[in-house]
Amino acid sequence: MSERHRGCTLACLALLLGLAQAALAQSLEQAVKACAAETDVLLRLACYDRAAAQLAGAQAPAAGPVLSAAQRAAPRTESGAAEFGMRNGPLDQRKYSAAPKEITATVTLVELRRSNGALVVTLDNDQVWLQNQPTEYFPLKVGDTVRIHSAALGSFMMFAPSKRATRVTRIR
Repeated sequence: MSERHRGCTLACLALLLGLAQAALAQSLEQAVKACAAETDVLLRLACYDRAAAQLAGAQAPAAGPVLSAAQRAAPRTESGAAEFGMRNGPLDQRKYSAAPKEITATVTLVELRRSNGALVVTLDNDQVWLQNQPTEYFPLKVGDTVRIHSAALGSFMMFAPSKRATRVTRIR
């Protein structure tokens, strides 16, 4: 093979290698974007595992079906109130964009946490909320209807019938 042919062959191989890397980068970028759009935590993790395996050139670990195809395809019929206050990290932002901004519920149990004096409030919808900072006076009793509103930076405010408010965190 002449020197000229060898140079042309090497240039062609370099071009093919460059095209293959560009195609891999583009398909990997598309795969990561698809994973980021997934709202189910376990399915998103499995998607990222497949993308990482693609990057390493390895076989992705076999992911067992987390949900059946019918369950994944079925539209959610919940109002979102059952999941109000629950967070699972910043990747769930799309999931929470349709969540209600406020709920109203009736107090079924009020407990005082002895360690710091914060209230633990159980509601009729089975949600349990913890007062972030104990306040000197926050009148609340069983049977009161409270309003919990989404506040800034992922926090929540509980409003008592007395129009007093306190920051709370959902613990169950």
